[in-house]
Amino acid sequence: MTMAQPVDERIGQLVEEIRIANDDYEDTIHAIIGFVNLYLLDDKTFQPRPQVKGFQGRHLSPLPTEEQTRGTGVEKYVSPDLGIVIEDSRGILGEVKKNFPKEMERAQKEFVQLKGYDQNLTGWPTVSERVESHEVVLLVHQMTSAYAKEFYEEYLPQTGIVFERPFSIVEFGRQEQVQHYFFLKTVLGQPTEIGGEKKLKYGVPVPMRVLLHEYAKTLLYDARPPLPYLAELIWRHVCTPIASENPKFEHLHKNQKIEVALAIEDIVESLNEGFSFRFWHSQHPDRQPRIPRKEWVKQACQFLVESGEAEWVEGSEETQIIIFYQKYDDPVYHFALFYATLEEKKTAKPMLPGFEPTETADSY
Repeated sequence: MTMAQPVDERIGQLVEEIRIANDDYEDTIHAIIGFVNLYLLDDKTFQPRPQVKGFQGRHLSPLPTEEQTRGTGVEKYVSPDLGIVIEDSRGILGEVKKNFPKEMERAQKEFVQLKGYDQNLTGWPTVSERVESHEVVLLVHQMTSAYAKEFYEEYLPQTGIVFERPFSIVEFGRQEQVQHYFFLKTVLGQPTEIGGEKKLKYGVPVPMRVLLHEYAKTLLYDARPPLPYLAELIWRHVCTPIASENPKFEHLHKNQKIEVALAIEDIVESLNEGFSFRFWHSQHPDRQPRIPRKEWVKQACQFLVESGEAEWVEGSEETQIIIFYQKYDDPVYHFALFYATLEEKKTAKPMLPGFEPTETADSY
């Protein structure tokens, strides 16, 4: 995108980029759900396996080595995108990178993060908070899995990064057939599978209808969502139910508004209870961060204020907000367009001599 482009064209391009960012966020959630469910659910009965636990974003603490105990420090915690415990003794930790980077420096950073999971860790959802052994899995989209595999095989040895535990790369993607499937297949290594099966070697199709039926409300994980995405969740899933209780709601015209007063804490709790992976952690809630984080919600609400859709309650120190609820035909597009328009205005604003441009408060 360049400043030489017409404004409408630049805004249109930003809207498309936001749409892609929203899709990437949702696909990451589907990858987490699809992979973990290969272990959580019996593939014949689709009933939960009692010997398997799943978690998302859990804070696991590295056990200090002798050298670190002497005072050189130890990392506070790692928080993998997904975790699985089998029979309280074996574990799998995974990270989802839908678009694995081509650039060497960025690719190396991804493996540095994965290497953080390749160590003795405590905080697992077991009685001892330990497992006897665990492995590491990288999940990438099928369009970029070749880059991840090539980097691991040809360039990673040059970085000095060596995995001591079993390491695998699994690709994922959507398959459009008579039914829609979410497809998972191993491209490097071989993750442990229940009963010693090697289904991932040949590919496992997960029906999208199963994912959407069981996890239709799982819309957040422990990574910051795109700002318009979170604003739309607040609008649709927090504001709409409250506004619908107003007698005016049923016959509300597009240019009419209903004021909805909300506390930031209540928004966070509502989204956490209804739209996060909280249900996976009901038996082991410790070490699980509350998602969405309060600062994410505050930024989304500030975006609504800047968009003219809300205002902070005076004197509340940004802990309470009044939202001017309206009905929109397509709230996703509405907030993407608002975000793109605001970003375009920031970019186009002339810079006074002696002043440097500032970064935007958030990225999508």
